[in-house]
Order: sequence, then C-alpha cells, then structure tokens
Amino acid sequence: MGKYDVNFIKLIKQSLPMAVRGNLVVFIYVLIAPIRYIYNKFIVEKEANENGLTYNAQYPNLQRLLNDRFDSDSRRIEVRDGAGTINETIIFRNEELKPWELGLVVIHHSSI
Repeated sequence: MGKYDVNFIKLIKQSLPMAVRGNLVVFIYVLIAPIRYIYNKFIVEKEANENGLTYNAQYPNLQRLLNDRFDSDSRRIEVRDGAGTINETIIFRNEELKPWELGLVVIHHSSI
C-alpha cells in the first residue's frame, strides 16, 4: 500500500461501533460515493504529476517528454544541441555612433 491508499470498507468498519455494523457498512459505502470519486480523481492526477516530475532538462528525457506528449505514435520529435547554429547579432554602443545591425533591419543613432 502506498502513502495515499485508502481502504474505504475498512475505514467504515473501524469507525462504526460493533453493534451497528451489519448492513450499515454497505449503506455508508454507497453514501460516500462522491468522496470515492474525488479520491480516484486525486490518485489519477497524483500519478500524472509523479510521471511528469521524472523528466528533467537532459536531451534524452526532454525528447521522451515531447514525444510522449505530442507524437506518441511515430516518435519523430528529436532534440539536438543548438550550440553554434545561431548567428549572433552585434549591437554597437551609443558612444561608438555606429548603426545597429539587427538581422535585416538597420537602426541609426538619433544624432546621425
């Protein structure tokens, strides 16, 4: 049994006096159906959260998370190291009075 497992029949039997147990246990079990429903939803969410917490930022784990979430059938999502693939844009300081280059856009200083 895990930390959050609840045996409702056992709990009801332990809560009732011996003299009134009989069919009253089944009756109370039916009465707490909404509580059992909420409990079952909680267990499902808890397991989903625990599963999500097993992932971290390492490439294989991140790739597994993305494939599980978005492409579980063919597992085509691939995560690679992106170092060195991005062209760096250099922006000059105001003191240098040179235009700023941002990709295809050129921004000139207001005093030029």
